[in-house]
Amino acid sequence: MLRPETEAPGETAESLGAQVLALLPAVRMHSVSLFDAKGDVQWLSEGALGPDEQSVVEEALGTLTSATTRAHFEGTLADGRAALFLAVRTPRAELAGLVMVLMDAKTLSSGNLAARILTTSMRAVLQKVAMFLVPPPAPGTTGISSGIRPAISATASVEVPAMPDTRTRDSGNTLPGGDVLQLLETPAVGVVADNDVLAWSPPAEGATTGNTNLAGAQGLRLRELIRLRPGGRTRRFQVVPVTEQQRGDPLATLGQLLAWLGANPTVLQGEPLSFTLGIATPALADAGLPAALAQAIAASGIDPGMIGFELREVACVTHRAQAERLAAQCEQSRCYVVIDDFTFHSGALDILRSGAVRLLKVESRLTAAAMRDKLSQARVIAIAQAAKVLGTHCAAKYVDSAAGRKWLTAVGFDFTQSSTVEALDRLAGTRSASA
Repeated sequence: MLRPETEAPGETAESLGAQVLALLPAVRMHSVSLFDAKGDVQWLSEGALGPDEQSVVEEALGTLTSATTRAHFEGTLADGRAALFLAVRTPRAELAGLVMVLMDAKTLSSGNLAARILTTSMRAVLQKVAMFLVPPPAPGTTGISSGIRPAISATASVEVPAMPDTRTRDSGNTLPGGDVLQLLETPAVGVVADNDVLAWSPPAEGATTGNTNLAGAQGLRLRELIRLRPGGRTRRFQVVPVTEQQRGDPLATLGQLLAWLGANPTVLQGEPLSFTLGIATPALADAGLPAALAQAIAASGIDPGMIGFELREVACVTHRAQAERLAAQCEQSRCYVVIDDFTFHSGALDILRSGAVRLLKVESRLTAAAMRDKLSQARVIAIAQAAKVLGTHCAAKYVDSAAGRKWLTAVGFDFTQSSTVEALDRLAGTRSASA
């Protein structure tokens, strides 16, 4: 089931993707992804997408845009894989986006898979996806503005089924720290990444950054990174926005955090603090965002080294130039970058050359897979070792068991990100009590 703190009152790309996953038949798949009408990825269940996948996406968009009565499209890739595309259409049959189910070509050719997938329940979910991508105009307005829009209200909810436990014990399947099987909980399919929020629009010309909006800061929550080994005094937190407006606008969220810090100076006394904010993939498309973030930090008088920005690895692959632009601005401004959901994808390695990158947060599914698969174990250990060579920190996410943390410490991890969230105001209370 989705973690309670991510269950916002409205549909998101992640929640809709989870509903699609829950309705798919039990066939072997590589990944499931959601695209808008421009071919930009809005959500991806796992892994990463490259040029081959993007090429077949563009082919599907061309076909389904012109053939307004078609509900699906099948495409092939050169490496023996195939893709089944489900058309996401508005009530006027205009193409609002696509759902791509990537699988082996043999799987797609074995029977009429599209007919099995396009059930009444699936079509209902696709209608919700269309409303998410192209919501109806507000009362009193005409037309629909282009671009990704904030999440819409929805009363339906879905419980995402947990991944089946296929682990088997193997006497040779061990790593430093003892038997690693069952040390970590396997995350449910479709767990929402806090920084992968899709509603974004750049601020209007002349608009403020929201740095006086203390009321908005009351909706911010924190998730702490727990240090696994001795050394260092900095307490590190990920800022977890609550409202849809906050989750879709990193500049406004930053302004609220900086305003709160300015209004609570005692928080900055004592041991050092560090905060990271997620940057959604669509936000990277705004060329002015990096400079605006830097200006907001500079105007606040807060030490820039306290503030970091999280980019998902898949965004560093699919939006490389934009991600590198943000990293360059952070390096110049003396703030920093975190690569989230890191898997050692070759397409994201170049950004690690940036001096702004200071933390790698390993994808939770890869960490969980390391508990039952030797290759995944090797990848996790390789990431920890690479982080040491690069001089960056390395963290795992949502590992709360003592045994799991012991193993992570043994293989070289610096932190684990807690699954617990707390209100921003609690930090002020804690600092005051310790003063």
